[in-house]
Amino acid sequence: PHLSLAKLYDQIGKTDEAIREYEALLLLNHDETLPEIRSAKEALFLLLDRKEIQELTQRGEILTQEGKWGEALQYFQAAAAIDPGLPVVHHNLARFYDKTDRPDLVVQAVNEALLLEPDSRTLHLLLGKALRAERAFKDSLAAYVKTLSLSPNGQEGLFYLEAQAGLLQTEFEML
Repeated sequence: PHLSLAKLYDQIGKTDEAIREYEALLLLNHDETLPEIRSAKEALFLLLDRKEIQELTQRGEILTQEGKWGEALQYFQAAAAIDPGLPVVHHNLARFYDKTDRPDLVVQAVNEALLLEPDSRTLHLLLGKALRAERAFKDSLAAYVKTLSLSPNGQEGLFYLEAQAGLLQTEFEML
C-alpha cells in the first residue's frame, strides 16, 4: 500500500506525503533486486530533489523581494545546480534576471530553458522583452510572434495581451 499511496500523493502534488510513503516502504524492504524497490528509491530521490529546489527557489524569491540580489542569486543558482535538466530552474533564473534588469542574462537563461521547454509562452514573452531591452528588435518581434502563435485566437488572454503590447512597443522603438 505504501508504493500506491506514494504514487498517488506524488500525482496530486502532495510531495511531503509521497516522501513519507516512499520512506516507509524502503524501511520495510531493502531488497534492491526488486524492481518496485528500485523504482521507489529513484522516485524518492527525485522528490527530495524537487522539494529542495522548491525550498531554494522560495528562499530566493523572498530575498529578491527584500532586495538582497546577491544572496537571492545564490539560491536560484543552487536550485539550478540540483537538476539543470529541469526547465523551471532556468525559468526562475530568467525571472530573477528580469527583475534585476539584466536582459543579457535573461536571454541566456531563457535560451537554456527553451531547449527543454520550447513551447513555453512565458519564456518566449520574457525573451521578447529582454531582446527589446538589448535593442535586438527583429529577434524580439520573433519572440512575441511565437508567444502569439502559442496563444491561438487570443486564448490565454494575459499572454496574448502582453505579447501584443510587446510587439507594439518593439515596433515603436524601431522607428
